[in-house]
Amino acid sequence: MKLLVIGEPELYSDKRTLDAMLDTLVRSGKQVERIDPHSREGISQMGIYDVMSTPSFIVIHDDGAVISSWQHTQPSYDELTHAFGAFS
Repeated sequence: MKLLVIGEPELYSDKRTLDAMLDTLVRSGKQVERIDPHSREGISQMGIYDVMSTPSFIVIHDDGAVISSWQHTQPSYDELTHAFGAFS
């Protein structure tokens, strides 16, 4: 499973909290991928996952299926760990 983080850091409501939350997820063995929405890969990923606004957070299963997603909002750590725990 993986968390895709699509968007620019200045758009996040609290960058310090976001960085700490993502670091904690990585240290616990979760995959986190930050994606620039202006890059070719970012535009492609936004199309694949129907992202209409950033920041967006998408937890995907190994087969690419979306488990949970949040657009234009930053989920809490509890929401993210719940999404990761759904199919662990």
